[in-house]
Amino acid sequence: WGRIGDDGQHQTTPFGDLDEAKKEFLKIYRSKTGNVFTTIVDTPFSKKPKKYKLIQRETEKKESPKDIIKPFYRLKTKPSVLPKSVERAIKAISDVSLLTKAMSKSGIDTDQLGLGNISEEDLRHAQNLLREIKEMIQQEDKATDIATKQATAEKLADLSNSFYEIIPHTGYRSDKITPIESMEDLKEKSEMIA
Repeated sequence: WGRIGDDGQHQTTPFGDLDEAKKEFLKIYRSKTGNVFTTIVDTPFSKKPKKYKLIQRETEKKESPKDIIKPFYRLKTKPSVLPKSVERAIKAISDVSLLTKAMSKSGIDTDQLGLGNISEEDLRHAQNLLREIKEMIQQEDKATDIATKQATAEKLADLSNSFYEIIPHTGYRSDKITPIESMEDLKEKSEMIA
């Protein structure tokens, strides 16, 4: 268990038998998630406030983009008839290492979220979260009383956490994750997933 992007924590307590180990697992699972452990078919997982959420992971090994996309200059093909500037542009936009560097430069943790590993559904969810964050920022700007500002700030923190769970970022393994609380922050995150 742990923050997105962390190696996480684990327990390696030796047990006398399998039943003791299962009992301890069920206790820890409930304390960390607020859910009783069952198969997803029986009872869907429900995210509880201030508790860990379940992260869906791909169980099927995906091919690395490096294994799928081969640089043009290594392929045995006829010489290009394209203008050199167009040929260079095509090489650049299909260069996996450049795309990965661009993702890293944008702040996306490419160790946690490699090229092509985000589903359309997760991307739409991240975009919806950013729309909600925009509304909260606008509400906070209009708020005049402290209670409303505090409630809005807490909602911004929750929405930001949800965004970071979907789109892992670099630099937060040991640092505090800062909420998306300004239009500048929002613009940066929107451009990141555009």
